[in-house]
Amino acid sequence: MRYFITFSYDGTAFNGYQKQPRVRTVQGELEKALKQINDNKEVSVSATGRTDAGVHALNQKEVAYRYAKSINKRYDELNLIVAHMGGGISVGAHKKGRIVDVNNAAEGDGPFSPTRSGSVTLMPIVEMCYSGKYTEKEMKELITKKGGLVSLLGTSDARDVDAMIEKGDKEAKLVYDAMIYQVAKAIGAYSVILKGKVDAIILTGGIARDEYVVEGLKDYVSYLGKIVVIPGEKEMDA
Repeated sequence: MRYFITFSYDGTAFNGYQKQPRVRTVQGELEKALKQINDNKEVSVSATGRTDAGVHALNQKEVAYRYAKSINKRYDELNLIVAHMGGGISVGAHKKGRIVDVNNAAEGDGPFSPTRSGSVTLMPIVEMCYSGKYTEKEMKELITKKGGLVSLLGTSDARDVDAMIEKGDKEAKLVYDAMIYQVAKAIGAYSVILKGKVDAIILTGGIARDEYVVEGLKDYVSYLGKIVVIPGEKEMDA
């Protein structure tokens, strides 16, 4: 049985959140307290924090739990790579119940997406910042709201891009294929974090409904592990 709780804490007296041997952590103390009220039975806590919005942590965790349940396994028994593809794209390595590495899509890290620039060459960004043409706010918007597909194709809607490709728009195909390539490259990188021991690769978010994207990713990364598609965003169910 799973329970959902929301709590806040002063971290001054702790050595971070995640449980570690021989030091006091928030997770360690929380699990100890829950054990006391659970007839002295061990309780495993999985958490996402307020700083995790840029990595789509709630949806990443929820789809990972759903997949584990679907194969009668526990989340903390599996190594998974989860690619959330929406307005922003985050790819995370889930190792035995913990997200051990993930790109921060909200701050320009990782693959470019419908509205975000993703990781780009830095020198042109520096030049733009000091050109006098853009304010700080405008630069942030270019990276997080007006980058990616919006900048390159004038739309953030994947359905529009599919329609452009169907009409023979070579530029649209080139850009969309480049986005798929970057997501695939990120998935490959996170397989290294898991030392190649990947139980499944989960594709989620709104763009996971796009057959063109899903088939393109399968072509690149299916050799790494089983591909599972759980489209949509499940944050409200997490």
